[in-house]
Amino acid sequence: MKNYIYDMTKGILIPFSVFFIVLLISGLHVFFYKWAIEFGIFYLPRAGGQVLLPTLKQLAISMFPFVILAPLIFQNKKKDADLIIWSVFAGLGVYPRFELFHFQPAMPFLAIGAAIVILQTFKNPKIIFRIALAGYLLILLVISGRFAMRNWDGEARFYGQEEKNVSSFVKSSVDPEEEIYVLNYWDSIYAMTDTLPATRPLIPYLPWYLEYEDKTDGIIRDLITDMPELVVKGEYSGAGLGSYSIDRIDTLLERYYTLAYKKANMQIYRLNR
Repeated sequence: MKNYIYDMTKGILIPFSVFFIVLLISGLHVFFYKWAIEFGIFYLPRAGGQVLLPTLKQLAISMFPFVILAPLIFQNKKKDADLIIWSVFAGLGVYPRFELFHFQPAMPFLAIGAAIVILQTFKNPKIIFRIALAGYLLILLVISGRFAMRNWDGEARFYGQEEKNVSSFVKSSVDPEEEIYVLNYWDSIYAMTDTLPATRPLIPYLPWYLEYEDKTDGIIRDLITDMPELVVKGEYSGAGLGSYSIDRIDTLLERYYTLAYKKANMQIYRLNR
C-alpha cells in the first residue's frame, strides 16, 4: 500500500510540477488561476443555468457501461484499482451539468477495463460469468441500437439545415473575414461563413460566461465602437439557456439595425446606412 501511494504521488507530482514551472516561466500562471481555478472551480459550478442534473433513467443508462468494471473491484490488483479510480475521476465532468459527451475522458479507462474483464471471463471455466457477460453486452447493444435508430436521420449538431441557410445568407451579404456578431445562436456560424467575431475576446453566449465579472460591458463597448454589418440572433425561448437576453444589445438592434432575414427561430439584422 505504501508503494502504491508513493507511485501515485510521483505520477501526479512530476507532470504537474513541469506544467506549473512552464506556467511560471511564461507568465501564464495568473490566467491559469483565474480561469481554471477561480472561474472553473469556485464560480462555474454554482453559476446560473449551469446546473443540469439527470433524471434517474438518464443516470441509470449512462452509468450502465461502467458496470463491467465491477469484477475488477474484487481482484485486489493495483493496476485494476488504478483503472477504476481514473474512470471515476475522468467522469466527474458530468457534474454539475449533465451531458453524455462529458463522459468522453473516462472512455479510454473504460475500454481498457472492459478488455481485461472480457479476456478474464473467457479464461474462467465457470459458465455463469460468460452468461453475465453476454447479458451485459446484449443490454449494451440494445441501448446503443436504440440511440442510433433515434438519431440515424438526425442533423449534425451545429451543422443542420437551418445553420446552412443562415450561413448562405451571411456569406452572400459580407466579405470573408468581415466582422459579424452572433447573439443567442451557435458560434459555428463564424467558421461556416469565414467571418470574425465583432467582440474581443469572443465570449460564448452563455450566462455563466457573460455574467462573470459583468463581461457584457466589454461586449457592448466593442459593438458600439465598431458596429458589425450583420448580427445573427436566435429567437429567445420562454425558459432555459435560450431565454437569456441582454437588454442593451436588444436596444442597439432596435436603434441601429433593420431586420433583413427571418426564418424559423432566428433572425439576421443589417446595420442601417
